[in-house]
Amino acid sequence: MKKIIIFVWSVVFVTSTTQVLGSDEDWYSYWSVGISDNTYPSGLQSTFDLAEEIGFDRIELSIDAFGFYWPIGKDETINGFVVSGTNDTISFNGSEFSLKTYLYSYSVMHYFGQEPGDGFYLRGDVGFTRGVATTVTSSGTSSSTSDWGNGFLLGVGYGIPVSSGSRVILGFSYTSKTIEDEKYTATMFSIGGLW
Repeated sequence: MKKIIIFVWSVVFVTSTTQVLGSDEDWYSYWSVGISDNTYPSGLQSTFDLAEEIGFDRIELSIDAFGFYWPIGKDETINGFVVSGTNDTISFNGSEFSLKTYLYSYSVMHYFGQEPGDGFYLRGDVGFTRGVATTVTSSGTSSSTSDWGNGFLLGVGYGIPVSSGSRVILGFSYTSKTIEDEKYTATMFSIGGLW
């Protein structure tokens, strides 16, 4: 965790000394990757906790992909759609189990700087959710997909313009997804780009 904090502060320091504002654009694309801390319904949560306790490797990641936004109202507010997700994988001795949850959502971001991608921002998403569980063993791969559910994401962060058309976006968000009448939540820290 200490390495992540040092990396983030380094990015903020370097990019804040070279900040460049661009012109407002007709549309924007947003992508990010990060780490997540996932919480599941009790039985599933116990399985992940036990696997971690007995020495299985665990990787929890987050992603925002296919984000496309258009300005609304004031130029500092953009709205559009994005697919956000988490991937939680436990692995041991060549076998692994992964659980991916996705939120296909309508999204709004409001920046408090001079343009989208400049300064502090708030984010809100609402949409449809789905989960995919995959098991990989020496005898093969199997996966199952859940029914559709619903969910939301709330986020805050900071945008740093690094050129006239590129911005580094640092974000912290919380998501809650209801899938087959069970609640899946995650807190996520991400580093992304808005172009």
